Amino acid sequence: MAPLLAGPLAQQAAGRDLDLLLPVPLHPQRLRERGYNQASELCRQLSRHTGIPWHAGRLQRLEAGSAQRESRRRERLRNVRNAFRWTANGRCPERVAVVDDVVTTGATARAVVACLKQAGAGWVEVWAVARTARD
Repeated sequence: MAPLLAGPLAQQAAGRDLDLLLPVPLHPQRLRERGYNQASELCRQLSRHTGIPWHAGRLQRLEAGSAQRESRRRERLRNVRNAFRWTANGRCPERVAVVDDVVTTGATARAVVACLKQAGAGWVEVWAVARTARD
């Protein structure tokens, strides 16, 4: 589904001046269970469409937490607090887009953005295929 979903997202992102695309990482245990990271698959396709490089190993999820889709907003915020770490040598590039499949409460996006800003990013955008409706 990534090639199909990435096309319209890439059209919306056309012309963006960014240094790097970063998929929201899965915890290694969750990655083993699933066998792939949907955000990485989207990044791969988006990079092909936009020419912006992507890298899956520079951001790491430290906390497995529970599945976010089963959590309420308050639990989601608690699950992802300090859950991410910049693992690359050196500072984070200046202008970055974080890619995910779905944004629900924005808790994961906020946590990733905070991590990247702390690592040196000056501008962070969040790209997602879908956003859930608010209650």
